[in-house]
This record gives sequence, C-alpha cells and structure tokens, in this order.
Amino acid sequence: NRNTVEKILKIYNKSYFYKINGLQISTYFTLFKILWLLNESNEIRKIYLNDNLIFGTMDSWFVQNLSLEKNIFTDETNASRTFMMDLSRKNWSDEILEKFKIKKSCLPEIKSSFSHYGHLNINGLQHVPINCVIGDQQASALGLGVVFDRKSKITFGTGTFLLAYAGTHFNSSKNTNFISTLLFTEKNNTTHYAIEASIECGGGTIDSLNKLFNVSNDEFEESIAHDTLDNNLIVLPFLNGALCPHWRSDLKLSIHGIDLNTKWKNIHESILNSIAFRCRENIDGIDFDIEEIVIDGGLSQSPYFQKVLFSLINKPIYLSDEPQGTCFGVFLGLLCHKGSSLNSLPRYPRTKIRKGDTIQDFESQFNRYKDYLNKILK
Repeated sequence: NRNTVEKILKIYNKSYFYKINGLQISTYFTLFKILWLLNESNEIRKIYLNDNLIFGTMDSWFVQNLSLEKNIFTDETNASRTFMMDLSRKNWSDEILEKFKIKKSCLPEIKSSFSHYGHLNINGLQHVPINCVIGDQQASALGLGVVFDRKSKITFGTGTFLLAYAGTHFNSSKNTNFISTLLFTEKNNTTHYAIEASIECGGGTIDSLNKLFNVSNDEFEESIAHDTLDNNLIVLPFLNGALCPHWRSDLKLSIHGIDLNTKWKNIHESILNSIAFRCRENIDGIDFDIEEIVIDGGLSQSPYFQKVLFSLINKPIYLSDEPQGTCFGVFLGLLCHKGSSLNSLPRYPRTKIRKGDTIQDFESQFNRYKDYLNKILK
C-alpha cells in the first residue's frame, strides 16, 4: 500500500485533491487500499472488471448483513473517509474516480446519516428500522454537542481524534495537513462540516507499552499518581508512523533522554505526556480559534492526563460525564431522523477540569518535544 501511494505522489502532490475531498494522499484512506488490492490480486481484479464486486466501508458491510433487504449503502460520513467523495456535492467525485480508474458501479450508494437504510434482519425484529448510520467521530461530536461555532472535542480511544466544528459550508482548511470532514446533514438538508486531526497515538499505545512491561492498567495509573521530579524523557509516540499534521508513515517511536536511572514509570509517564503534546501540536495548527474543548474516551478519565492537558492547552476543557459519547451520538442521530433540531437535542452533563497541583513544567517539555520532532522531520 505504501508503494502504491509513493508512485501516486510522483504524479500528484499530497494536497492535489484537497479542495474536492478535504484529504491528503495517504495510505490511511480507502481508495489506496482498493488500488493496492486491484494491483496485487488477479482474482479480485477479474471479478472487478466483470462488475461482480462492490467496494465499501464497514458500515456498508453492516447494512448489507443486518438489513432484511440486503441493501448496499454507505453513509456520507464514512464515504467522506474513502478519498473518493466530493464533500460539497456529497457524492462520489467523478474527477477522482476517472483519474484513478475506479468504476462508480462498484461503489455503494451514499445516503445521509439520518436516512432509512432498511429493516433489521433479526428474528422477531424485522419491523425495526435502521434509521441512522454514522462514523464514530461524527457520532462522538454529535453526542458531545460539538455542533456549534468554536466548539471542539477530543476522543481518546485506541488513537486520538481532535475535531473542531467548522460551519455549514465546506471551506477547505488553509492548512491542508488537517482533514476537512463532513459531520452530518440535517433533515432540512443543512450540512455541517468540521476540521479533524487524526492522531495515531492513544490508548492503543498505552496498551502496547503495558504488555511490553507486563503491567496492568491499574498498576499503570498508580505509577503516575504523583509527579516525577526528574523525568526528563521525551517520547515521540509514532508506533506505526505519524498522522496529522505530518503524514509520515516512515516515523517510528523513539525515546530521548533515557539513562541508567530511567524506570519504567518514567517511560509510562512520558508516553502519556507525548499524547498530550500531540494534541497541543494539532490544536496550535488549526487555523481558527477554538472556544472550548470537550474530552471523552478512556484516557480522559485519568487524573494525571487531565492535569497534563490542562497545563498545555490554554482553553476551557470539559470532561463529559458520558465517557462513550459515540453511543449517545447515535441515539441523537435517531432523534434527528425523526426531525429533532440540533438545539432541541438532550445533552449529557459535563465537568469543567480545574488546574491541579503540579511540579512539572509541561510547557518546557513540550518545547523539547518539538525540538526532537523537528530534527527527525528534516
């Protein structure tokens, strides 16, 4: 897949299609996986040429397998991540499909997230309609109330996703290293957009490290309950390359400042710090002002991590009382299907994060992180 993208980048610069789809050319997106499959497998290519193949995202597979009608649909939010969708037209881009020789007949129909997708193909539930299909980050934004100007959210899952509301018109970001994305389309046909930073590190990074050191999550949280006076480690947390805003698949995780006195606790703490550094780095790069940030997901529950974020980000930060905003967002999507307006939707309570006692200079550490990062980016 990386070789496929490298060949394409010899023809087009990374941001060539950004004004159409809001995306950088990257192995991250579906189109380039399709191109790799067609190039690597004669069997798949033969089926494709005979019009007996449909390429879709996970939502397409779920809709086909869960719907009584066996419908093959995708919703606009998942389609917007394939690299093949025109964000303004909310349909497959003829220009992109033509340039990469992808047949539109082999792609699912795109529908609004709050549309009717069929009925459940489950015994006794065939009368239950499927009325909302939406991407996880868009659902999270809806669940956390990031549907108005200057609102933003960070979800800490396996990776980390920063999303900032950008209005009702697709105006591609001046900084093309960020993803311009479609949030959802209301029943009145008003479409909402956002700027997103997909960050490669998060809970998955912590889990990998815990397995490496053979410690439990409880032991990990206990180990960082108190500040470390002498933790001078800086971690660049790129286990499998870097996403926003660098888009470098060749970058690897590295630890700087390690010595004979370094303990596994120091490394754990520095990994958490580095995830916060990646958030700050991306917030600094967004080209409009953010008024407030709501956080959810596993790492958002860590008191230590909350403290690091608060110290680095000079904006109000709120912790959602519902740690899984995505599920709540899907419920709100069903209300939108019924015609509810954004202003009338219920909201989960949230708690404002306060400054805690700290003896670490996280701003100084962030500057050292940037110094090390700039060296490897050259």
